[in-house]
Amino acid sequence: MQRTHSLDLLRLIAAFFVVILHCNLGKTPEEVQFYLRLSGRWAVPFFFLVSGYLFAKGYARRQDVQLTNTLKKLLDLFVILLLVYLPLGLGGLALGWISLEELFTFRRLISGMWYHTWFVGAMIFGYLILWYFLYNRLERLLPILSCVLLALVLLSDTYSFVLHDHVLDQKVFRYLMATPFLYIGYFLSSQEVHFKSKLFPWSLIFSGAVVQLIESHFIPVISGNAWVDPQFFGGTTLLVLGVFILFMEWNTIPDNIYSRFGRHYSLPIYLYHPLFNVLFFNAMKLVMADIDPLLYISPLLSFIGTSLCLWLIDKKLPTLYKLLLGDFIGFQENMGKVWKMRGLKGQGPIQINALVKRFKI
Repeated sequence: MQRTHSLDLLRLIAAFFVVILHCNLGKTPEEVQFYLRLSGRWAVPFFFLVSGYLFAKGYARRQDVQLTNTLKKLLDLFVILLLVYLPLGLGGLALGWISLEELFTFRRLISGMWYHTWFVGAMIFGYLILWYFLYNRLERLLPILSCVLLALVLLSDTYSFVLHDHVLDQKVFRYLMATPFLYIGYFLSSQEVHFKSKLFPWSLIFSGAVVQLIESHFIPVISGNAWVDPQFFGGTTLLVLGVFILFMEWNTIPDNIYSRFGRHYSLPIYLYHPLFNVLFFNAMKLVMADIDPLLYISPLLSFIGTSLCLWLIDKKLPTLYKLLLGDFIGFQENMGKVWKMRGLKGQGPIQINALVKRFKI
C-alpha cells in the first residue's frame, strides 16, 4: 500500500495543536484560551488513529513480528521518557508542585513522570488489547468494545456529572481512549475503506465542531459546575474522524518538506515540547523582567523551538537523537561506528576490554 503523504502532513499539524494544549498562554483571556484548546482536542486521538492505520500495514504481512517490534519500540521509548523527565519530576517535588506520594505511585509508573507521557503507556495498553482480539479472532467484538470504552472515557471526563463526578477517575480511564482509535485506524487501513465524496468527511468535521461547541456551552449549565479543563468531548470523535478521512483521501499530495518533517519529527515534538517549554521559558525569566508578551505566542515559540532543536540534534548528534526516540539498537550501532573510528574494537555494545586497553584503566 502506497504511503499517504497527506497523513504525514496532518501529523505535523496535529503536533502543533498538541503544543497548544500544553502551553501556558499567560494573560490571554480565559475564553480565548478555552476555545484555542477546544480547537485542538482532536489532536491526541488523531495520533492513536494514525498509529493504528500504519500498524495495520505491517500487521497484514508479519502479524506477531509487527506487534513485538511495535511494543518493543514503545517500551524502550517509555523508559527513556521516564529517565528524561525524572529530573523535572524531582524538581517539582523540590518546589512543592508535587508531593512525594504523588511522584512515586503505580499510576506515575504507568503514565510517566510528566503530564503528557501517559500517551505512550496508553498506546502500549491499546495495542495489547487490539492484538488480543485480533489474535483470538474476536475482531467482530471490537466495534462494540470501542463504543463502550469511548462511553467510559466520556463518563470519566466531560460527562462525569452523570455519575455524580469523580466516580470514574479521568486519569485512569483516559488510558482506554487508545484502543477505540487504534482499532478505527486499523480497520480503515486493513479493509482499505475509501470515500469517493468529500462531503462525508466535511460533514463529520462540521457536525463534530458543532457538537463540541454545544457541549462546551451547555454541559456546565446542566451540571451546575464550571469546567475543569475537559480532555475529551463527544464531538471530538466525529471531528477527528472527519479530519483523518479527509486527509486519508487526499492522496494526490506529493511528498514534500512538510510531509517529511511530519513523518520524522511529529512524535518527538509531541513528546519533548514540554521539556523545551520548561528550559526555554525559565531561561527567559532570567533575562526578561516580564515574559508575559512571550506567553501570548508561546505555542508558536514552543513548536518552532522544539522542531529546530530536534532537527539540530538529529543532524548533528544522531546517536543522541536515536536514544531520545528509544532506538537502543540504532544508538548502539551509531556508538559502534564512533568507537571504530576512534580505534576501539567491535561495533555495538561497549567493549570493556578495548576501553581498558586504550585508556589504561
